Amino acid sequence: MKLEFGCQTFTLTVVRKKQGNTYKIRCCKPVDNVLQYSSYSDELNGYTNPDADSGSPVFTEQPENADVRSGATAVFAVSVKPGDGQDVSYQWQSCSGSGWKDISGAEDSSYSVPVASDTQDGDSYRCCVTQMVNNQFFSIVSQSASIRVGKGATGLDLDPVGAATVFDDVTLKAAVTEEFSGADEITPSGTVTFTAVNDLTGDSETIGRKDLEADWTASLNWKPDSAGSYHITASYGGDSHLEECSGSLESVAVGPKVTDFTVQQPQNYQYTGKEVKPDDFGVYDDAASTTKPLKKDTDYILSYSDDCTDAGTVKITVTGVGNYEGSSGSTEFAIVPIELRLDLSADIRGNSDGGKNLLLKAKAANAVDAPKGTVAFQRGDTVIAENIPLKDGTASYQWDDVPNGSYDLSAVYLPSDQDNYSFEETDGSKTTATVEIPADGVKLNRSALTLKAGGAAAALTAEVSPPGSDQTVSWSSNDPGIADVDDDGVVTPVAVGKAKITVTTEDGGFTDICSVTVQEEDVAATGVRLNRSSLTLKAGGAPAALTAAISPSDATDQNVSWSSDAPDIADVDDNGLVTPVAAGKAEITVTTEDGGFTDACSVTVQDGDIPVTGVKLDRSVMTLKAGGDTETLTATVSPFNAANPDVNWSSDDPGVADVDDDGVVTPVAAGKAKITVTTDDGSLTDTCDVTVRDGTWVTGVKLSPSLLTLTAGGAAARLTAAVSPSDAANQNVIWSSDHPNIASVKDGTVTPKSAGSAVITVTTEDGGYADTCQVTVEKSLDHSDDSGHSSSGSHSSSTSSSNPAPAPAAPSDLTDAGTNAAADLTGATMPAGVSRVTFSAEREPVDGGTGQGSDSQGENLFKIVESDSNLDVIGDPVIYNLKLLDQNGVPISGFSGKVTVRIPLPEGLRGTPHVYRYEESTGTFTDMNTAVENGFLVFETDHFSSYAIAGVGDSVTLDTTSYQMAVGGRYQIGVRLTGSKAASVKFHSTDDRIASVSKLANGNYQVDGKGNGAAYIMFDVYDGKNNLLTHASVRIDVKPGVRPGGNPARQYGVY
Repeated sequence: MKLEFGCQTFTLTVVRKKQGNTYKIRCCKPVDNVLQYSSYSDELNGYTNPDADSGSPVFTEQPENADVRSGATAVFAVSVKPGDGQDVSYQWQSCSGSGWKDISGAEDSSYSVPVASDTQDGDSYRCCVTQMVNNQFFSIVSQSASIRVGKGATGLDLDPVGAATVFDDVTLKAAVTEEFSGADEITPSGTVTFTAVNDLTGDSETIGRKDLEADWTASLNWKPDSAGSYHITASYGGDSHLEECSGSLESVAVGPKVTDFTVQQPQNYQYTGKEVKPDDFGVYDDAASTTKPLKKDTDYILSYSDDCTDAGTVKITVTGVGNYEGSSGSTEFAIVPIELRLDLSADIRGNSDGGKNLLLKAKAANAVDAPKGTVAFQRGDTVIAENIPLKDGTASYQWDDVPNGSYDLSAVYLPSDQDNYSFEETDGSKTTATVEIPADGVKLNRSALTLKAGGAAAALTAEVSPPGSDQTVSWSSNDPGIADVDDDGVVTPVAVGKAKITVTTEDGGFTDICSVTVQEEDVAATGVRLNRSSLTLKAGGAPAALTAAISPSDATDQNVSWSSDAPDIADVDDNGLVTPVAAGKAEITVTTEDGGFTDACSVTVQDGDIPVTGVKLDRSVMTLKAGGDTETLTATVSPFNAANPDVNWSSDDPGVADVDDDGVVTPVAAGKAKITVTTDDGSLTDTCDVTVRDGTWVTGVKLSPSLLTLTAGGAAARLTAAVSPSDAANQNVIWSSDHPNIASVKDGTVTPKSAGSAVITVTTEDGGYADTCQVTVEKSLDHSDDSGHSSSGSHSSSTSSSNPAPAPAAPSDLTDAGTNAAADLTGATMPAGVSRVTFSAEREPVDGGTGQGSDSQGENLFKIVESDSNLDVIGDPVIYNLKLLDQNGVPISGFSGKVTVRIPLPEGLRGTPHVYRYEESTGTFTDMNTAVENGFLVFETDHFSSYAIAGVGDSVTLDTTSYQMAVGGRYQIGVRLTGSKAASVKFHSTDDRIASVSKLANGNYQVDGKGNGAAYIMFDVYDGKNNLLTHASVRIDVKPGVRPGGNPARQYGVY
């Protein structure tokens, strides 16, 4: 066995004598003549430290193996607990395979060995510790420790990285690829450095450092701050055990972070008319713990829902880019409308009717551009006008005919659906205007009223003029015992008689009167008449209104019913409105409730467009003065409802007489020309022969006398023809007799030939004007004189006898050959001396009130009848001058009894026919209680003078049928309502851009020419229940360069 003693080793051979015995061996040697012993050991191949209780030194720390790399220093150290005695001595020994050797100078508790190369790997070192304790020498030896030279690592491996997302943790793990001997016995002490290089930009960044763990790995949690592709490198810088090494990963993909953005709401902006795009609000990663805002254009971009100019809510969409591609968020902000302020003004202006208008103007005080909404003007809570646009920042409206009073006015802005302005009511949008209009008159809606005693009351209405003046009135009756009136103008019939109701204005005391007749009992209906006997309509086209006039006009029960015998062709409603349904014929019947009287209208309903079948001019001849006034021809196209009623005009000699597109004929020079009208549809024609004369020409002729009585075979009589005017160039006339065998004529001398009647006619050569004389030739009466000769004369009373023969009896039935009117003298006795009676019924040729009639008395009567509102006359009256003439042509007066007169019913008479006698002394009319028998008007009279025949009833009358003017021209249309029905007129233009219409204070309707073209002014008459009664219209042609003028013919609508 080997036994170590101190720093020496001894080899001993021990013979074990007996199995199981234990041997303890120690060595001893003399040191400085003192024998020193080693400690005993029970390990034959080792050693044992001295016993602790022996007082010898003891190792408390043994040397450890030194793991180093070449170029490093290996350090060995021991710690000793010394015994009680002298100081401890240290001696380090090395062993490189050939035994232990003391190392010179290595006498400390530690020893450092430079490692030059790996050849020193395995060299062992130990420390011998000696100490003299109680004169006993102790020596102890430490365990040996070796130098282990590290071989280094060939590199690092990085574990692959899976899907990575920016800002999220990415685990990077590096591991040593080759270990060295003893690696499992040491702890690594070096640090691994991780570096990331952006493949796109080339930017390099140290992303972290981590110490090698005991398993020779290093892990790093990396939060990439930018998406992209990266090259990752792990580097180890070396330590006392390992050399430098590194490893890397290629193309580590880091994807963008997809998240919901948290977006702050921007502030709201006031509308300015300019674009607003806020971009200074915060955008945050919704999943991040930090509140640091993201960067615009780097992390996100913005888009806007509109152009960010107009008021409203704008949505902003936030879209991620770069590290946040695929992320999104949104917010919104408002462009707030401007609260528009309006400045209101009210300008009081007078108008042509004597009233007041208010010009209202609302100006936008704070608008930055043109507001899109409209303005409404209000009086308190009542809207005066609305939908008024702002032009150049101002809305204007003229309130016409404003009544008296003080008005609180305001202007309100009404924004459009997408407006940049709201409205804020301010003091500036309100104002007060005070209107003062003095009254200048008052007009009642009725001048006469007929009521039944104890029956229903009737309401009068008063209109104070001008419009807008104080409408306060008071009412009074001159005989409340007959007809009383309350404060509202309601007239109550009390007893039979007549009374006058007076209305008086509070302002100015102006008055108007209504004459009230209170009758005792109901007036029974005696008949009914429609305004049309036939009607042609187009299937599916516009309906037409029929109106019924009950006779008498004051019949108590005015109710009627309507029916059609073929409603599938033409149907009729309760108001007489006929609707064309399908082609065919139908009969519309009206029936009175009182008496069941009927009248019918034959209706023809045509299919499709209705062709023109003819055209007719209103005149076939015309005589004009060269250079004088024009005349207008009127063409009537048949049928009246033809689809294309347009016509063309032409002249065969425009140098004599020219014609324009409206049929206006202009006389140019003396001569003859033919004016032709041609229809567009079918080219149908009619002509008028026009004579143009120079100088003064004939306008009429008058015969005198107009009645003549002669005796057959007796003396001739001379007629005188007066040509008008007296200075007419051509005074020539032509004479003729319709019965020359009874009375012939030559140069105005009438010769009686045989008993009977004849008409002598005189006709002017110029113009063909004519007049007649009614000639009665009586039988000859023979009387013998002293010479035995008979004599004859023109008067039935002529005789030479002292005892005159008795006068022949007057005929009982006389007829006027010219008018077919007749007089029955059965109930009358002629005065003495009248031997022959002639009845004359002359129809006065009045010309619509123009003063051109042949009889000034008849013309005056025409005007009086037409203007008397108490008569309710429809259209133009017919004037007859009735005379009873004796044998000398002298009017008979002073007869007794009554004569029955029969006058043919005038053609075209509308309404219920009446005959009136005018009492010139009192200015009143007497109704002759006329009956209609077999087409004649029959009445009795004891007075012969001028009589008026007129249709009476409910109607509307217009004084014009058509009118032409230039732009800017004006014309007044006269409209008159007649009858007892409470009716009102509503009016409008079919095209206000061509012609507008307004009602004047005088009751007329003013038409203003606005633009070139044609329009119709429509007048619709409604009853108190707003049912349409009838209508009429006036055509207005507005043309450049025309001379104002029109057709003054009256038109009527009867209901």
